[in-house]
Amino acid sequence: MYKVLVVDDEMLARVGIKSLIPWEQEGFTIVGEADNGEKALEEIYKLHPDIIITDYKMPIMDGIELLLRCKKEQIPSPFIVLSAYSDYEYVRSTLKNGAVDYLLKLELEPEGLLQALHKAVEQICEAQTAAAPPPAAGVPESGLRHAYRQLINGCSPAQAKACRAVISQAGSMPSGPLALAAFHILSAEKSELTAAQFGDTVGPVVNVIGDIVGSYAPAVTLSLHRDGIICTVFQCGDDVACVNIVTAMALRVRETVKYLFNYSTFIGCSLVKRGTEQLGEAWGEAADSMHRAELYNMDVCVAAALGSSGTGAATAEKLLERIGRAAENLDYGALQGAFRDICAYILDEKGADPQYLCGVCCLLVFQLGSLKRRMGFAETEIIEGQQLLQRQLRTLSGQESAIRFVRNVNMEFKKLMDGDREYPSIARAKAYVEEHLAGDISLEDVAEYVSLSANYFSKLFHRRTGQKFTAYITDKKVKAAKALLLSGNKNVGEIAAELGFENTTYFSKVFKKATGVTPQAYQQGQRGGDGEAR
Repeated sequence: MYKVLVVDDEMLARVGIKSLIPWEQEGFTIVGEADNGEKALEEIYKLHPDIIITDYKMPIMDGIELLLRCKKEQIPSPFIVLSAYSDYEYVRSTLKNGAVDYLLKLELEPEGLLQALHKAVEQICEAQTAAAPPPAAGVPESGLRHAYRQLINGCSPAQAKACRAVISQAGSMPSGPLALAAFHILSAEKSELTAAQFGDTVGPVVNVIGDIVGSYAPAVTLSLHRDGIICTVFQCGDDVACVNIVTAMALRVRETVKYLFNYSTFIGCSLVKRGTEQLGEAWGEAADSMHRAELYNMDVCVAAALGSSGTGAATAEKLLERIGRAAENLDYGALQGAFRDICAYILDEKGADPQYLCGVCCLLVFQLGSLKRRMGFAETEIIEGQQLLQRQLRTLSGQESAIRFVRNVNMEFKKLMDGDREYPSIARAKAYVEEHLAGDISLEDVAEYVSLSANYFSKLFHRRTGQKFTAYITDKKVKAAKALLLSGNKNVGEIAAELGFENTTYFSKVFKKATGVTPQAYQQGQRGGDGEAR
């Protein structure tokens, strides 16, 4: 964390600055405050802040006097100067005397303050690079993340050199080879999160993803200051290892982020790069892969698996999108049509690059994995299935082998959508119903319990069981009601309450619709006139 001192003679101004941004999530912490330059000097000697934010006009000692005093005493902390004045002379004297930025109080916004803070961090990093090697404590984590962020977003050659030096002296990661994974964090319904919605959870989400990725490879994870975009730079030996690492860690990231924050995640990954000097290029590839994952309705897409298909033909793009949409809608007829067209497309591409065909086939593997995940299959089973198919991918040599592979994947989709095996998500849903029969069970609650959208779960349940989920709940409740009615220990009102019905009238209506008789008639008819069960 970079330590920040806030200096302003107006208490409300200090409160406003402190509440303007989520300081710790951005890598900063406010260690103190003062209401004039003289008191600020005392705090500087005591707290040794990394960055000083000061008002221009203050009693006893103003901001420029404070800045000059610190320069004279060789205190290296960068200054950000605030003022209510927009006069050019103020700006010129402030910047001339070494402030990293000058901001108008009345126009101060979070983005402007963050930009000024990052300029200050750049100055700190450049000073650290030019100075003697730092002590063993190394570079603060926020400084390291800022260095990576600058390289990813693009910066001047001088800044890039300083950032690479910071990364090198931090010793957090070898110079290469590396890959970059981008995570698009969306709402549970897969819609864009507003800055306000995502803002409070940026830090925790970054930490969670960082912990997961770090369990697979040395990595640095950070927010890119774009709504819902987080990325991680991780050590990776080659493209094959990259595909395997990302496939495995993506499952854990998606499940954990969904469980802890109720967010959806699409993941894209770059090709393996030789070092940090290629991080800007890696970001472009990762972002492209991430958008492909969303377009084709896959959880993850890896550029290393795509080969030269990164700029694939529009026809293939549309076919892959059709397959993703058909899988999402559980429309097996549409899925078969799309697979037939994929095979026809491969046959028509007489001079197709084998690497390009491999890329198309690999996207089908990712789509299959995504479908399995939505159906509730275990992480280990999904990974094993994907890795088996990825090994087969390495043997592709041309159009005929590509078509055989596509047909094999098609059969896997068919087994999933029309096989006899009960999906884990449906089994979990049925167990939930059994456990909560006494309550008010809603489709939305059960869908959330099995980590699916309500719409998708409803279609999946109907396709696999031939019964609408609401009808299934009603059947289970009526069956339980019959057993309770025959036990003779409770009256109709008590049974209705126990099974979560609003009232006895509604219970009787539902029961009669299902059985053809009222609960009372059923009880009397089944038990006989003397009260004994028949």
